[in-house]
Amino acid sequence: MKRFIPLALLAAIGLAAIAATCTVQNISLTTIGEHDTFAGELHNDSGVDILNHKIQVSFLNDNLAVLEVRTINGCLRSLQDGKVNFFSLQSNQDEDDTDIGLARMANVIEDPTFKVGNVAQGNVSFSGVTAVRTGGSLVVSGTLTNDDGDALEDPAVCAVVYDDDDRVVVVGRDALTDLAIDEDGAFSITLAVPDNSDLVETVDLWADGIENNVPTEPESSVNNAIAVQPTNTGTPTATATSTPLPTETPTPGS
Repeated sequence: MKRFIPLALLAAIGLAAIAATCTVQNISLTTIGEHDTFAGELHNDSGVDILNHKIQVSFLNDNLAVLEVRTINGCLRSLQDGKVNFFSLQSNQDEDDTDIGLARMANVIEDPTFKVGNVAQGNVSFSGVTAVRTGGSLVVSGTLTNDDGDALEDPAVCAVVYDDDDRVVVVGRDALTDLAIDEDGAFSITLAVPDNSDLVETVDLWADGIENNVPTEPESSVNNAIAVQPTNTGTPTATATSTPLPTETPTPGS
């Protein structure tokens, strides 16, 4: 049985050493292909807005031995107070070896680019969103429009796939070219997913960009239904498994 343990997160911020408390929630450890993917949401309850930040993810075996530790970017650029970012990471280990996933915000030593500050306002909208799963492949596409009065640099769209228990299964991202005022940009995100409708229930879309060297506040299109395109192989496909555990229990010694 797969297990995972979320961590309460603490980071020292800047010269004032402000305690930025964040929690990892709605997590899953899911077998996709021959490897496990650990995914979840990073909630910011610190009282401050965070711009640059990274997330450290670890995979352990059933004996609590650490097999792999990697530091990754969240799917969104920023993480305001009271808001959420999203992450997923596939282990390089065989799925039979990984039994536990851990995640926390990287500290200032692990991530020297860590930065707090205010985001730019921005204004984007989604249209023509489609999400189609064929076996173990999910394609999410649509159009992003810059409705703001300023050009949007380096826009990106983040897709967050949820199971029927509202846990994050996997996350993907597509970077677009700069969008002028009122300009549209097409996006398409292809994700490897479990061949199981219970584990691939809905997809949320989030978008952000850069204005005057500052990340824009992310905007969203949530609870998009996923259509299933039948495969023609006639061969049953083994489904992935994902096991929920309590999502806000700190790990001793973390």
